[in-house]
This record gives sequence, structure tokens and C-alpha cells, in this order.
Amino acid sequence: MQGVLAMPSRRHILRAALALPGLWLARPPAAAQPRTHEVGMVLFSYQPARIEIAAGDSVRWTNSDAIPHSATAAQSDPAGAPLFDTGLFGKGESREVTFPAPGRFAYACRRHPAMTGEVIVR
Repeated sequence: MQGVLAMPSRRHILRAALALPGLWLARPPAAAQPRTHEVGMVLFSYQPARIEIAAGDSVRWTNSDAIPHSATAAQSDPAGAPLFDTGLFGKGESREVTFPAPGRFAYACRRHPAMTGEVIVR
């Protein structure tokens, strides 16, 4: 019979229905969106003092003290990775730094060297 479409069998319908969830699971995962992580400057300390983030994420430091502070990287691992310096900023102000590549960054306040922190980028 020419021009007549054959009806799909139950087996074909069942096979197609079972394959659909597999197609959904086979899709590659969506890339994670960059995040901004918050670090407070409170009572001459960074809170949290140590933070782990993903490459591409940013850290925003917000000063809650009445005295200006900075977040100034003194060393990095790997050696030679770009260092950062937010410059001094006052109460209620924020500064943000984006970390494009993995590494460890030890930092301190320019005016208060006992005020230290670390950013670990995975």
C-alpha cells in the first residue's frame, strides 16, 4: 500500500520513551556562573580571614571599621601570579577583585600588617 503510514508499534513507542531521559542526562553541564564572595573588615580583622573560591570568581571586601583599610597581596603561589591592591578605603566602602586563574594569595592591610587573610583560588 503506497502512501499509507504505518502505525508505530508499542515496542517503538516504549523504546523512544525510555530514550528521552537518557538524552536529558547526556547533555553537558552548564558552566558555573562567576560568583562574588563577601569578606568583611571588622575590628581590625578580615571575616572570613581565609576564603576558597573558583577561578573567575570575585572577592568584595567591605570596610565596617571607622579607620581606612586595604586588602594588599604580599605574595602569591604560583610565584609571579599577578598581585592585587585595593588601596585604602573607608567605613561603608567596598572594593572588588576578580581572580581569573588558580593560586593562593596571602594579603594584609597596608596600615595594619597584623590584619591578614588569604584567598585560595581553585
